[in-house]
Amino acid sequence: MNRKAFSVSILFSIFIFLYSFLNCQEIWEQSYNFDEYFQLQTGYEVSVHELEPRCLQITSDGGYAVLMELALDVQTVLYHGVCLLKVNQFGEIEWIKLLSYDPSMSFYNTALADINFGRGFVINSNNEYVIPLACDINGPIHRSFLINLASNGDYNWVKIIRDPTWPGKLDFLSSIKQTSDGDYFAVGKFKIDESPDCMEVVKFNTLGDTLWTKPYDYMIAYDLELDPDDNPIITAITYDTPFCIKLDSEGNIIWQSQLGEIATHNAKITISEQNANDRFYIGYIKILYDIFIKEITSNGDVYDSYQFNLSESYEYRYPISLVFNDSNIFFTGRTEGDYDINCIDYEGNFSWQFEKKWYGKGVDVLKKTADSNFAVISVTGDDNLVLTKFDGEGNYTSIHDYIIGTNQIQLSNFPNPFNPETTISFELQENFENPILEIFNIKGNLIKQFSLTNNQTSVVWDSTNHTHKQVSSSIYYYRIKSNEVVSKPKKMLLLK
Repeated sequence: MNRKAFSVSILFSIFIFLYSFLNCQEIWEQSYNFDEYFQLQTGYEVSVHELEPRCLQITSDGGYAVLMELALDVQTVLYHGVCLLKVNQFGEIEWIKLLSYDPSMSFYNTALADINFGRGFVINSNNEYVIPLACDINGPIHRSFLINLASNGDYNWVKIIRDPTWPGKLDFLSSIKQTSDGDYFAVGKFKIDESPDCMEVVKFNTLGDTLWTKPYDYMIAYDLELDPDDNPIITAITYDTPFCIKLDSEGNIIWQSQLGEIATHNAKITISEQNANDRFYIGYIKILYDIFIKEITSNGDVYDSYQFNLSESYEYRYPISLVFNDSNIFFTGRTEGDYDINCIDYEGNFSWQFEKKWYGKGVDVLKKTADSNFAVISVTGDDNLVLTKFDGEGNYTSIHDYIIGTNQIQLSNFPNPFNPETTISFELQENFENPILEIFNIKGNLIKQFSLTNNQTSVVWDSTNHTHKQVSSSIYYYRIKSNEVVSKPKKMLLLK
């Protein structure tokens, strides 16, 4: 190879590396405290309690939307509410909406509405959010309704699902999917007086009008997928026996398949999208430590079955949430109050476990992302929401953003990419106490920090870590934190 061709090859390699750097969706972790957000938006003294994330969806722009139930302490009075959070592909807040059956309501009156249940939602073909909700109004009157939000969080419409004067009540709809012609199927739990709970299926048209609603002789419905003909396939349970049911477009049962083993009553029975072999994976948890995966054909037959007992092999990890693909099973687990994420193959071989331990309420929602990575939602003991994006090997970047949307610190670095030095510039407010500049590697490990003064405006980083050794070419992150705030992390590229 001559010198000119070699130079062109090197320049092309650098271009590809830079393009990947500028366009990558890196693995990261963000933490959100909603007290400050609601206080800034409303002017009320608001604190969030009993935060329960219920559903995580991947948006068309590569971001994430999280549906949460929560309790709001508004001026020392406690109310219940449901909130939808939208963040971008890096976990940065775009908007938050406290949901109501009346879009004209103020924040305070929305809190007063005391909305109890929001368990699932779908992002439709127009990138709108369609969310079924339920609440008790004035005591025994129960109202269930369907909300449509635009991609920016504004209300499009609100429709009543069931007339509140009808007998019984629809407690919640746990899963909702859109058909190819724009209609919706949803499943949930229905109850009449003192009779046992039963599964309810509801079909809506494109505008959210209820086409029909039917109860079935199953106690609880958990998950819903649509086959290529838009027929709903539902997982449910009756007296600890798990089932899979296929319906036609009018709600008639095409087939039902008893999955066999007893399942844990309060654990979700998860169903995958149809795979290349026209089969579905269904996963559920038997009492405490057993995971069952069933591969179901389009006719409802069990094509293959996998069982894993975790009590001996995995240090008593009680599984909570399951996600699976053709190669591996990913599950959140709990041991003695700590929470983690694990990966095993279909032979039961343990591939990896997150070294990080979660805290507080643990890991609630696990989801595959658009770029073949994974995202997980957890909640801290003081009701902060944590969203973590990690890859298929369990790696993530632990850079926390505890204060939502803070723009109090402006950060940049030049040059970027750089070798071997870059100047990190910033503006600090005078009231910041003990400001520190932190630098992390791509795995989230802190490799260098600088103590700052309030009149300082820049730091030169010479590509060394805290032991004064040169670090390798890679992506690095930097941020400033003080006693009051933590800035949003920025990234830079060391290219040697």
